[in-house]
Amino acid sequence: MATKTSASGLNSLITCMKIEEIIPICFIVPLQLTFDCNEGQTYLELVTQRGEEFLLYLQSQYLPSLMIPTDIGQEMSVRLQENDMKSLKIYFKALFTSLRTSPTQRS
Repeated sequence: MATKTSASGLNSLITCMKIEEIIPICFIVPLQLTFDCNEGQTYLELVTQRGEEFLLYLQSQYLPSLMIPTDIGQEMSVRLQENDMKSLKIYFKALFTSLRTSPTQRS
C-alpha cells in the first residue's frame, strides 16, 4: 500500500511541477553520500509522463549545467528509453558513484 501511495505522490509531482524544478531534485538527492544509488523508478516515471520534454531538457540544459559530458547525457537518454529497471539501477549506481567522486561534480 505504501508503494502505491508513493507512486501516486510522485505522479502528482511530475504532473504539477515544471521540468526545470523536477530534474535538479532528481540529481541533487542521489549525489548525496547517504542516498541509496539503486534508484531508477523516478527517472522512468519522468520519461513515461514527460517523455521528449524531459530528455531534451536533461541533455541540452541540465546535464551541461553540471559540466557532465554530452556522451553521458546521450547514454543516459538511451538507457532511460530502454525502460529496463534492472539495467537502469546498475547504470545509475555506477553513474552516481562516479559523479560523487568526480572533481566536476556540482552541488
